[in-house]
Amino acid sequence: MTHAHAHDATVIREPSAPQPPRSRLLAAIGVVASLAVGAAPARAGAPGNAAAAEELFDQGRKLLAAGKVKAACPKFAESYRLDPALGSLLNLATCHQLEGRLASAWSEFRDAEAQALRSGDAARQKLAGDRAAALDPKLPRLVIRGPALAGLTIARDGVELGDASLGTPLPVDPGDHEITARAPGHEPFSTRIEVTAGARVTVSIPDLVASPEPDRPANAASVDDAPPPSAGRRTAGFVLGGVGLAALAVGGVMVGLTADRKGVLDAHCPTKTTCDAEGVAALASANGYAWGANVGLAAGVIGVAVGGFLLLTSGGKAPPKAASRVVIAPTAGPGEAGLGVAGAF
Repeated sequence: MTHAHAHDATVIREPSAPQPPRSRLLAAIGVVASLAVGAAPARAGAPGNAAAAEELFDQGRKLLAAGKVKAACPKFAESYRLDPALGSLLNLATCHQLEGRLASAWSEFRDAEAQALRSGDAARQKLAGDRAAALDPKLPRLVIRGPALAGLTIARDGVELGDASLGTPLPVDPGDHEITARAPGHEPFSTRIEVTAGARVTVSIPDLVASPEPDRPANAASVDDAPPPSAGRRTAGFVLGGVGLAALAVGGVMVGLTADRKGVLDAHCPTKTTCDAEGVAALASANGYAWGANVGLAAGVIGVAVGGFLLLTSGGKAPPKAASRVVIAPTAGPGEAGLGVAGAF
């Protein structure tokens, strides 16, 4: 058993199983090809696809017989895609085995075995099953392990692997395979591993390196620089409380002015329905003062209540900076009264 490191990934390689001479392999594959061709089933695809698939199948057979394996395999693959006939699948598996793609051939022989079982073709079922069983000990198997990291995704040759695949010896074709790993907040990891026929290779992905935080512009405000949420509530509480107290004071003034007008009304209104000119003016102003008193007292109670609630729920004790100022003053004139509000925020 040998150990190696590739881009900080720990790689463990177990010895490969001995492979049969190529002459024996070609002889065995010749049996598969002859049986796959000799009992080709009728194609059930669309007429146009079936005709094209038949032509591609014949081209693949000729290329394979001429020893042009790499050119023959795509013909069988396209023939099977257009019309998934059992003969095409068996020849595709045979071609991939000759090409050295052992895991692909093994998987295709297994699929052919299942397809032959469904169609009741016992001879091809046995043939496909025997060929898959013969390939099994020769398959390269790749085990991938990853670190315990939130959001980690691992892919082999661009195909993401689920949790069930990690730590499991999975059949792969001989050759180079790319393994990548990604996780939020970390630098991506990538390495390439070569596996040979019959070998078992274990790749342990190291802990990913945390990504550096991006540079912050000089004028960018930090989260720490922002005032806490409670500061705004505290400021609003003091402002509204101050407004409420001022409104209560104004309401009290209006109550006093209303009482003062009562003396004028008593002197100039002998009855409730009879007043001289001064009494009429006093009555109008008294009504205005009374309205202002009601508004001031109501606004004061609401302002003090809301301001107190905000202060109690702000979690702070210090008063806000002297940045807000509110002034409320009564306004009065002949026959009218009201509240004047001024401030800086």
